[in-house]
Amino acid sequence: MKIGCLAHRRHSVRVVECREGEYTDEWRKKSRHSGLRAQARQAASCSSFQGASLDANHSPSPQQPSKDRSPISSLALAVRSSSQIPSDKPVAHVVANPQAEGQLQWLNRRANALLANGVELRDNQLVVPSEGLYLVYSQVLFKGQGCPSTFMPLTHSISRIAVSYQAKVNLLSAIKSPCQRETPRGAKTNPWYEPIYLGGVFQLEKGDRLSAEINMPEYLDLAESGQVYFGIIGL
Repeated sequence: MKIGCLAHRRHSVRVVECREGEYTDEWRKKSRHSGLRAQARQAASCSSFQGASLDANHSPSPQQPSKDRSPISSLALAVRSSSQIPSDKPVAHVVANPQAEGQLQWLNRRANALLANGVELRDNQLVVPSEGLYLVYSQVLFKGQGCPSTFMPLTHSISRIAVSYQAKVNLLSAIKSPCQRETPRGAKTNPWYEPIYLGGVFQLEKGDRLSAEINMPEYLDLAESGQVYFGIIGL
C-alpha cells in the first residue's frame, strides 16, 4: 500500500512538469519540498495502518487458553485422574495393640489401619491373596530406662512361610543395642529410644503367610499407634 501511494504521487508530479514546462525553478523546488512532505505523511499513514493490522492479526485472544501446559499442571492433572481410579492391588497396614502387654499383637480395626483387596490378618500373620511383587515393611520402637549389666540386643524380623515349602524363612531382620555400657549404681538413669525399620520388595505366592516379630516385647513403646506397624503393598 505504501508503494502505491508513492508511485501515484511521483506520477502526479511528472504530469504537472510536462504540462507546465514554463514554471520557474523556484516553483519546482517548492513543489518538490511539498511532494516530499506529502510522501512522508503518506508513508507514516501506511506504516501506522500496517502496524495496526499486524497487531490485530498476531495479538492473542484473551478468551483463547494457551495450548502449552506447565509440567506441574500436567503432573497435578495426572495425579488427580489416577486418584479417581480405584486400585485393585492388595494392600495391608496393621498396627500394634496397645492393650496387649508383653506381646506384639497386630490389629486392623484401628484408625489408619486397613486390609484391602484380599489380604487377610490370620493368627497374627498377613496372608498374601495373589502371586506377584510386594513391598513388605515394618517398624518397631523400643523404649527403656537405664542400661543393665548384661548385653541387651534388640531384634526385629519379618518372616515368610511359603505355600510351596512349609518352612519359616527370614526375609528381613535387624539387631540393635541401645546400651554401650552399664549404668553405674546410684547414677541417674536416662530414658533411651531405639527404632528399627525394615523394608524390601519380594516375589510372593498366593497363600504365603508373613509375620513381624521381636525378641523383647516388654520394651515396646506403644504410646502411639503410628510407632509400631506392619504392612504389605502389591506392586
